[in-house]
Amino acid sequence: KRYIRTTGASIKRRGTHDLMNCIRTDLQKDPEGTLYAYKFDIRRFYDNARQDFVMWCFRRVFKDERLLVLLERFVKLLPEGISFGLRSSQGAGNLLLSVFL
Repeated sequence: KRYIRTTGASIKRRGTHDLMNCIRTDLQKDPEGTLYAYKFDIRRFYDNARQDFVMWCFRRVFKDERLLVLLERFVKLLPEGISFGLRSSQGAGNLLLSVFL
């Protein structure tokens, strides 16, 4: 498994509804033990993603050099950050977050 279970973007049969079901299930399993919730919004995430770190994450997962060259072209489309609209950027963002979460 590459992503944390609650990662939903660009993954079939996951998304907002799936995430809500996970939250409901977790709350029902341990209502007394659920004391805190944390909500966050990452502002300008794609603009601030370090390209070298994104490539480091890809290199941890993929070993095929041809694939890595292709992914690096997508990552380096912009002078800084990663492109907002590409499917590869959504996957890169999820992979990047899964390293920290």
